[in-house]
Amino acid sequence: MKHIIQILTIPTILIGFSLTATVFAWGMTTKEFIMPLIWVATIIGFILTFINLKTGLITLLISSLAWLTIFADYFGHFLTFDLLKLEKWGLEIPFVFCPLIVAILTIRQLTLKPRLRIAGILLTVLIPTIGFATYYDKTLTQTTFSEFHGMDENSKEYLGRFRATPMDARYFEVTINSQEVEEIVREKGTFLVGHYYINDTKLKVKMRFNKIKQVQLYQLKDRELKEPVIWTIDELNGQTEYLKR
Repeated sequence: MKHIIQILTIPTILIGFSLTATVFAWGMTTKEFIMPLIWVATIIGFILTFINLKTGLITLLISSLAWLTIFADYFGHFLTFDLLKLEKWGLEIPFVFCPLIVAILTIRQLTLKPRLRIAGILLTVLIPTIGFATYYDKTLTQTTFSEFHGMDENSKEYLGRFRATPMDARYFEVTINSQEVEEIVREKGTFLVGHYYINDTKLKVKMRFNKIKQVQLYQLKDRELKEPVIWTIDELNGQTEYLKR
């Protein structure tokens, strides 16, 4: 079992190196700042398994649980959106599952007491499970490019068109009758050939796993709406898949 643990640790070290290099190249959030430390701890644990097995296994257990905690949300994202995309498996499967298997095997190696084994394994499995469960009711924030057509004095309704970027062919349309939105669009938007457009439009996308349930328009440029406009997915006409990312 010792050799299996060592072999399964190698992909984590290699992929951890790539992540650490990316972090140093592009900057760090609090979460990303911890990643190089966990990567170093994984290497130390791997080396110690050749010198002092128990100390090495404890170190690997801690680092594996740390990887699982940091990437619990990532694990949920993979299961929700990418599980059936075989091209995603090459990099993601080893990194998602190697720490999980290493932690389970390490627990089995460190203790012979059935209750401790079961408790440790359940805790290990619980961490990524929580990451997946959060996608049962998850809200994503998306910044889109928006166009507003048909705003005139004779109509209370007008058309909103939302796309990821100005050049993106994917978009969805919806009829809007919010006076607040119209006032902000006229003030903050840019008028061009019969319509207004705004670069920085923020939407909240309510998800149930990989299905969009609701979309909320809540901010236009730097102005947050007092009364956000809410639509169900059935009210939106066009392509909404880009909102999931």
